[in-house]
Amino acid sequence: MIKITDAQKNILKKYNIDYNDFENVRDLLVEIDDEMTSHVDKNDEPLAEFKELESLYDEIYNNNK
Repeated sequence: MIKITDAQKNILKKYNIDYNDFENVRDLLVEIDDEMTSHVDKNDEPLAEFKELESLYDEIYNNNK
């Protein structure tokens, strides 16, 4: 079971990622990473959405070690 807070669920919902679709945290993190890569500018600099997802990734990773 993936440990996830309500705030984290809301962020995932914002990016149309349903954490219930994933059997393990690794697969969820791969999906978050894939979404992160779509939020960079033309110079490959991270946008605000990228940074939000990056923080979310780190939080979920650390809470599910």
